[in-house]
Amino acid sequence: MDKVIKEFTDKVSSSVYKGTFVKLILTKRVLENQEMNKIIIKYVKIQDKPNLQFVYKYDRNDVTKNFSVEEAEKQLQAMIGNNFLDNILYTTAEDWELKYNNKRVPKLYKQKPTFHQAADGSHNETKKRLLDAKKQCLPKIARYHRPKRRGNSEYERKIQTGRKIYRNY
Repeated sequence: MDKVIKEFTDKVSSSVYKGTFVKLILTKRVLENQEMNKIIIKYVKIQDKPNLQFVYKYDRNDVTKNFSVEEAEKQLQAMIGNNFLDNILYTTAEDWELKYNNKRVPKLYKQKPTFHQAADGSHNETKKRLLDAKKQCLPKIARYHRPKRRGNSEYERKIQTGRKIYRNY
């Protein structure tokens, strides 16, 4: 394994433990006939342990897998240089970019930080819903879903015509 790859993966794991990790993107796939375009790696905290979430971006779908930091470092060492030639690590301290040229010689670049806030790692987020879960919406819906009556009632005419029926009381 190359010294530059080891240095880059060490920067990934140290940024996770320091709390400065934002995300890591692996792009520029070597084999163009593969469906996978890139991998986006984010920090998540599962059962109070730091993990890295790998999101494999395919043409038609995304596959997500969670790895511990040590397992993720092994995965990265296997993929960087072999499968992906452009790798960008975003941290709050600085950004690191590991690029390969046409001769497959790696070079590590340091840049100013793009993000100023680290990932919080919350894995279980509350869903954003259109309706408030505390309010009751069933009585409003129940007004329109009355049991069927026999005969030609207003309810049956409403279903047949699809129109609202306005009553004059």
